[in-house]
This record gives sequence, C-alpha cells and structure tokens, in this order.
Amino acid sequence: MVSTPAAEPGPPALQLTGSFWDASGWVSLAAAQSDVDVIAAQLEKAYPDTNAHKTLLLTSLLGAFTEPYRSGFDLLCVGTAAIC
Repeated sequence: MVSTPAAEPGPPALQLTGSFWDASGWVSLAAAQSDVDVIAAQLEKAYPDTNAHKTLLLTSLLGAFTEPYRSGFDLLCVGTAAIC
C-alpha cells in the first residue's frame, strides 16, 4: 500500500493506494472507504490537536496506474473511431 498527500481540494487528506482484502477475499473500494472513514473519525476523536478535519482517501491500485493516462486513451479511441 502506498500513501501520498491527496491533491484534491477540501479537507487535508492522506491518500492510500492499494488492493483491498479481508479474510473472505476482495473488498469493494466503497466498503474499504467506509471502514477507513470510521478509523479516521476515531483518530480525530483520540487526537484532536493533530487530526482535526483530516481524512483518509482510498484509491484502487489499478486506478492509480491508469487514471493519468485515461484522457489520452479516450482521445486515441475517438481518433481511431473517426478514421475507421
């Protein structure tokens, strides 16, 4: 799992990237984010001076690798369709 500061506007966030598993197998990104939201709230309550108004943001490993190239790939697909 990789952690980086999130670049999105809003409250300060730590972005966690990886594959999400539990004892029964794959966990959906939404389910994992829900669990992490609970942990972030507990950390904010336990350490209000350092964790107030901070969040944890999960992204899938696949999304982390493909998102930077998505607009270029979409443009390539549209261009290819226009030629054919």
